[in-house]
Amino acid sequence: MLSGTGIIFSGILFCLIGSFFAFALIARKGLPSFNAPFFAVSLLVCCCMVVFALLFWLPADFVSGVSAPAFAVPAIALPALALLTLAFPKPWVQFIALTVCCGGIVFGFGIDIAFSAALPAVVNRFLTALLWLTICYCPRILNLNPGLIGIQTLALTLGGMLLYFIGALPLALGFLSACVAACFIGFLIAGRQNPNLQMSDQMSNLLGFLLGWLIIYASAEGAGSCFAIFALYPLVEIVFAMSQKLTFLPRFAIAKNNTFYLRVIDAEMTPSIVNRHLLRINAVCVLFGSFQTFAPNDYSIPLFCLLVVLWQLYRIYNWRHISYSLKETNQKFINDVRENIQEISQNLKNKGRKKK
Repeated sequence: MLSGTGIIFSGILFCLIGSFFAFALIARKGLPSFNAPFFAVSLLVCCCMVVFALLFWLPADFVSGVSAPAFAVPAIALPALALLTLAFPKPWVQFIALTVCCGGIVFGFGIDIAFSAALPAVVNRFLTALLWLTICYCPRILNLNPGLIGIQTLALTLGGMLLYFIGALPLALGFLSACVAACFIGFLIAGRQNPNLQMSDQMSNLLGFLLGWLIIYASAEGAGSCFAIFALYPLVEIVFAMSQKLTFLPRFAIAKNNTFYLRVIDAEMTPSIVNRHLLRINAVCVLFGSFQTFAPNDYSIPLFCLLVVLWQLYRIYNWRHISYSLKETNQKFINDVRENIQEISQNLKNKGRKKK
């Protein structure tokens, strides 16, 4: 009988070899591939999770009472969703499918995060399903290049694997984290040799479903604050992009074009350089996220890490003008906000005139 560590490293080996083989086959056609890479990942993850649920399941491993079928169903749903997306690429079809899957799994198997003990169980489950569905649409905002989305996926999955090794997550979630991390290590390595390996926005939604599966089940086990730290950079980007989109200004209409990432890229600060800086930021988040397991509350370390992430992003953004004083920085920020408010006000006045 394999130990937990042996099971995890067997999964890593299988997914690494499988991903290299799959990506090599995809790369042979020599054309950009936007859907096939993640479909290959979904098949590898599905095979590993189903085998784990059948052969290595430990019923007492989950304190939240997750059963083997409850763990295996998202794995089976993942390639089915990928096939449905390939057959019917309409966004509304995928949205309905993701809503049914998230809601069906949460309510069908009783998976819920205790957002508040004062709330009824059905409300907590509704909020859990809503959170999972929201996570599905988060990776597309960061789907700007394979390196960026791969780094963020690795931050979550390597963090999940580390939590297993320090006893904060059950073996099943450690195994899931390890397999997904191995697949994306293969994706990043293969992508360096073949830039045609990409990921479409619709497939990035399915990556969100996969990561949501890990985050929701880990949060049900009490590790939600750890994963919030692992995901601090993506959360900052999402808030930054969506807050601009909600101004309804035409130049902010596409959320992924509003990201901090695109603002810092230029001839000198290339995507590869920015990715290396973000890799270091995520490494710090993974380290502190593992410390959060032993923290006396859910707030102190996440708040501290948020300040660290914001400071590091500020340094990247102002790498040419890091010598600005605090007064000059505040003045620059206020001027930018004032310009946006004036533009919003002008747009509202123009709409009011058109109605008249």
